[in-house]
This record gives sequence, C-alpha cells and structure tokens, in this order.
Amino acid sequence: MKFCPTCGQPVAEEISACPACGRDLSERRQTIDDYRIVDTLHEGYSTFLCRAVRERTDEQVMIRLFTPRAGVSPEVAARLQRELEELKKLPGEGFVRHHAIRRSSDGLWYRISEWVETESWGSLLASGRLQRRSVLIGLFRQMAEILTVLHAHGHFIPHLILNDIMVVPGDADELRIKIDYKLSRFIDPKLDRPAPMLKKLLAAHPDIVNQRPLDFRSDIWSLGKIFVELLAGDLEIDDIEGKVDDLDVPEDLKVLLRVMLADDPDLRPQSMAEISESLRRIEQIPESPPAPELPPEAAPPPGGLIRRLQKRVRLLAGALVLLIAAGMLAWFFLLRDPRATESALESYANRYAPAVGFVLVEYWLEADGTRVFRNVAEGTAFLVDREGYLLTSRHVVCPWLEDPRFAGAVQYLRMRGLEPAMGYRLYLWFEGTRAFNPAGRVIEGADIADIYFTENAYSTDGSPRVEISGVARPPVRTRQLVKSPLKDDVAVL
Repeated sequence: MKFCPTCGQPVAEEISACPACGRDLSERRQTIDDYRIVDTLHEGYSTFLCRAVRERTDEQVMIRLFTPRAGVSPEVAARLQRELEELKKLPGEGFVRHHAIRRSSDGLWYRISEWVETESWGSLLASGRLQRRSVLIGLFRQMAEILTVLHAHGHFIPHLILNDIMVVPGDADELRIKIDYKLSRFIDPKLDRPAPMLKKLLAAHPDIVNQRPLDFRSDIWSLGKIFVELLAGDLEIDDIEGKVDDLDVPEDLKVLLRVMLADDPDLRPQSMAEISESLRRIEQIPESPPAPELPPEAAPPPGGLIRRLQKRVRLLAGALVLLIAAGMLAWFFLLRDPRATESALESYANRYAPAVGFVLVEYWLEADGTRVFRNVAEGTAFLVDREGYLLTSRHVVCPWLEDPRFAGAVQYLRMRGLEPAMGYRLYLWFEGTRAFNPAGRVIEGADIADIYFTENAYSTDGSPRVEISGVARPPVRTRQLVKSPLKDDVAVL
C-alpha cells in the first residue's frame, strides 16, 4: 500500500494514478534489499505480502513488509524473531516455514518465509472442484490432522480463519493443506485493525465475545465455522449455527458440526484427534449419485393450450368475484361504528382473560450425575373446558423435540460413550398471577426460582399440579406436511 503525496489517498502498489486527484503514482517499490519483488499478493492496512526472488540465488520467497503503520519497533521485531525460532520446532509437513525477521536499508521491517504455490479458496469454489463431498471432507480431515500436531506441540490458534489455510496443488489433481501459523496473531492487539474475515470471526466467536479463557477447544469452534462456510460455498455467513440445518450432507456430519459450534466449550469435542477420527469415518459414507437430467418437455398440443387458456379465464373470473365480495365486506364494516366493534372485542377479551396461561418449561441433560446442558422455553396455553384441560403447542411443552442444540448434545455424549439422562419441569401461571421477578434477571447465573415466582405456579413436581396430557406427532411425510403446513403443532395440558 502507498499514499498519494498530494491528497493522502491510500492506494494499492500497482495503481499508477491517484483516483482522487489524478497524481501520477507510477513509481512503485521494486526491491527489498537483495530481493526483487515479482508480484504483490495481498495488501492490508499496515502490511503487504509479495512474492520475491533473491537476486544472488534465484530462490523464490514470500515477504511480508510491515509499513510504518504496523508499529514494528526493534523490541517487537526481537519478539517476532523469538517466535520464529519457536515455530521452527514444528514439523515441516503441513506448516508454512518462516525464516527470519529483517530490517531493510530504508528502515522497514519485513519477514521472509518459504514460497508456497497455492490455489485460492475463491477459485476452487468458483471452479466447482469442491462440489464433490469426498474432496471437501478429505481437506477437512487434513486440517484437523495438522491442528492435532500443533496441539501436541503445545500451541493453538483460536483466531483461525480461511486465509490461514493454504491449498497446495499436488500430482494427479491432488490437493494438500498447509497452515500459515503465527505464534501471536497481533503485533499490538490494542492498535491492530483486523482484516474483514478476522473481524467477522472476532465478532462471532462465543469464547472471544464472552471473554472466556481461550484454549484448544476455541480452535475447534473456529474450524467448525470454516467447515460450514466451505460446505455452503458462502464465505459471508452471519448465522453459522442456523446454516448447518440447510446443508445437504450426511446427518453424522451435521451432528459433528453442531457440537463443534456449541456455545459451551464443554460440549465441543475435547480434541482435534476426535474430529479427525469422525471425519475419517464420515469419508467412508458413500455419496448419493447426482439426479439424472430430465429430458425437455415436448411442446403441448393445441388442445392442451386451449384448456390452459380456459383454466386461466376461470381463475381470473374467480379472483374478480372474490375482489367484489371483499369490497362489499369492507364497505359494510366501514359503515359500522368502530367504537361498537372495539367495545365488543374488549368485552370478549376481558371475559376470557382468566383462561389464558403463561407456560415455562425448563429442560436439561445429565451424564454421570453432572448436568451438561440446560435450556428454557416459554409460551401460552388456553383453558378450553371445565375439566381443566388446556390447549397449547408442541414446541412450547416439548421444546427438546425441535432443539438442534439438544440433539447435538445427545449425539456428542453418546459419541463419548456416555448415556445421557433427560429431565424437565413445567410451570403454569394464569392471567393475574405474579410470574416474573424483574430483580432476578440482574443476578449472574440466576436459577429459575430467582427469575420467576415458582411458588405461585402450577408445576409438574408440586402442588397445584399440571402435567402433559397429550402431544400430537409431527408430520414427516411430504403429503402430511402439505396437508398440515403448521406441522400439527398441538399439545394438551
């Protein structure tokens, strides 16, 4: 990156004229000491990455030049050099090698690394080479195996993004993975301006957002985010967890992604080796063959065309009749006194208000006597007869049936050889009964009894008592789903 000396506009190195004031900027940096710059690969706020050739040996290298904005001082450079010496202890396979930190003759610091011929993720996605699930899962397994080695050496990379992972083309169209690992992500964490991809991770990672202690399981969440982005072919996803359900992948892979992206680090896989082994098993699942292309439809005969025209005329006539009926109804209601309608509705609402109930369900999972998952759901129920039966929704009283995080936790515990035990409590307050305790919501780690007045409620384990009387089964077949767009979301208390 360089700056226009006339107006100060920052522009890329290869730009020859300032787009703001038109100043000639054709002069560009050609060398760094005895290295000749061949190509600029990436330009950031305070650094730029280039491919260079050492004049004496013709050796190709990768150079990251730190501009004055980077704030690299001799002390920082000494720290970076110590980090490079530590990184040299990592095995050469799977990691980009960094050689040295030096200062140029004009006072700028730069880092020399090995040159790696790579293919960009954007090009691979656009070319369709990653459409085959086996290719993509093979790359995922390589990533997990390399990070397993990194963890074994006592290092981890919680700020892992796709730009840190390089794809190296091999023989016979083979793709290999290398990770560009730095011991410290930021030169100065207080002054650094992260690139867009890193900025997006910093705003989404639950361990970083909630300021939890970072550890090896933080890498696992970051890697799960990368897996979902590549499987979806979308590198700008906002709702990573919600995107998992939309992926056309085996259910085993969906479960693995859900547990990798769990908000609670204790629910994630406890090592990269577990992820690598799961991916190796998923690789063995055969891919379903692509759907055959249907032949183009033949042109309809003239009789079919006439029938379609007649059908359209009938539909238009029906729509006209409905429009006239709607207009007459609107005219009728506009002539009525709105105050009479409001009074009738208010009277009706007041009459039946005591029959409206607020429902709270707390549910959890336990393994070996330890509670490992907990969630709550709220909703409404309506008293419908004198025997005490209430009508409500299935997703209100049995929320675990439609909670992907709950299902992911169950699968994860079973993968670890643990048998989960589920429990729940249901509370019901009728209109006019105190249910909420506002003061309880400011208590950190508050219990249900701190937030709600449970002593005023009907409950499944107290008196007065409420219990689930029946729950409608959700439709699963396509015909049932078409006939029941609300998925028979009904339950009785």
